[in-house]
Amino acid sequence: MKPYDNIAYIYDELQKDIDYNIWTTWVAKYPKSTRILELGSGTGTLANILDLQGYDIVGSDLSTEMIKYASKKNENINFLEIDICGFNLEQKYDLIIVFMDTINYIIGEKDLKKAFSNMYKHLNKGGRLLFDIHKLDNLDNFDNYMEAGKINGTEFLWHSRKIKSNIVNHHFVIDGITEDHHQEIQPLKYYQKIYKKKFTEVSVSTDDYRFYITLEKE
Repeated sequence: MKPYDNIAYIYDELQKDIDYNIWTTWVAKYPKSTRILELGSGTGTLANILDLQGYDIVGSDLSTEMIKYASKKNENINFLEIDICGFNLEQKYDLIIVFMDTINYIIGEKDLKKAFSNMYKHLNKGGRLLFDIHKLDNLDNFDNYMEAGKINGTEFLWHSRKIKSNIVNHHFVIDGITEDHHQEIQPLKYYQKIYKKKFTEVSVSTDDYRFYITLEKE
């Protein structure tokens, strides 16, 4: 089973308080003619919003089950099951978006370099990469975070904790089935050292939890 395969059917309820305006406003700076690839689409909520706004978007995720739910949500969108660290598509895009901490699920510098190389390869010249990452302070916010309850009669437990200096483990128990995810949270300079070898950094903004980064392929 892949990460989020067991969680896919309750994922939207787990994330129901997410304000997608953070990301839709960011994308809205670009014309509707922009061809977009979203990596880490989950159940396709954001892709669906952008499609309804008139964008030409292709979604993707590593999880087979997430792709199934995303495809049911909007049959007009092509959702691909791909690994951000190793994919090869025929199409190139004007914009690649990687939101909701997807980059933090890439563990280790070797795979992170592969991911940025893949994204660079799949952008048109002058194309842009938009992504967010957790701020280092969020390590403390995640340590011993716990949430439990019922969603549509399904019992769940979500417990997060630091297991290494920069690694967070998210432990889920869904109706008796367990699933674990790891996220790596590093200082901004760690990511800049990698992506600046290929991309031009256009902008970096921040809020209490994340950095929001825009890169360009020259």
